Amino acid sequence: MASQPLVLTDPNLLAEFVREDEFKAFFEKRFATPPDLAALLFRNGELINAYKGAHFSVGGLATAIKGAIGGSTHIALMLADLKPFQVQLPVYGISRDDVQISGLATLELQLNPDKPSNILGLMGGVSRSQIDAQTGEIPPTGRSALSRQDVLDRLAPHFSDRVIEAALRQMNASDIRGEGGLQDKIQADMMKEAERICGDLGVLVRSVSVEWAMNEVEIEDFERAQIARHQEALDYQLELLKREVDRQSEATRF
Repeated sequence: MASQPLVLTDPNLLAEFVREDEFKAFFEKRFATPPDLAALLFRNGELINAYKGAHFSVGGLATAIKGAIGGSTHIALMLADLKPFQVQLPVYGISRDDVQISGLATLELQLNPDKPSNILGLMGGVSRSQIDAQTGEIPPTGRSALSRQDVLDRLAPHFSDRVIEAALRQMNASDIRGEGGLQDKIQADMMKEAERICGDLGVLVRSVSVEWAMNEVEIEDFERAQIARHQEALDYQLELLKREVDRQSEATRF
């Protein structure tokens, strides 16, 4: 029996429940998952198994007969992307000398490949149907998909106050750019904060880097340097003119 490949329907999704009509059948269906994708199989809300880079079967004659005689067995299949991914977060804060600082943080995150089922905590549980037939909305038993932005939205408020602002308050505005120690501290604190918030939800922070925008002090220094360079150029031109005048005067006397 040929295996049906399973993939996420959108590259921005981290986890997604497969539509029930894709694996409901009288006879069992075989599915295949790539090594960087986990397939989690649930029966009546309980995790049965997690498959990574494997072929497996779902459904079959027994399930169909049980449904026909009045029983009910709910089968759910969730896909989780295990590849590292990047998200970006605008950051703001006030330096020690009361200068507003802004920048862009790039985070490399990953769903824990050893505990992919923990992502259910962010999805609200096992989704028993894709869309409510009456309201057309995702049912309260759980959402059908989880995006990268959903994970970032969960972490961002804690990063802003407890990590970025606290780190910037320890340095003057002119010392922030290019400070490797600050980058290391922000990365370590973000990893610690993410572990506190989402450690049991299967989200790992692999690396963090921050690119700072020019702050007021840097802009003033830049403008001052431009004026100084312009003045040096004028002084040099004036010196050349003086030398030329001196040469012409000497030639006239000669």
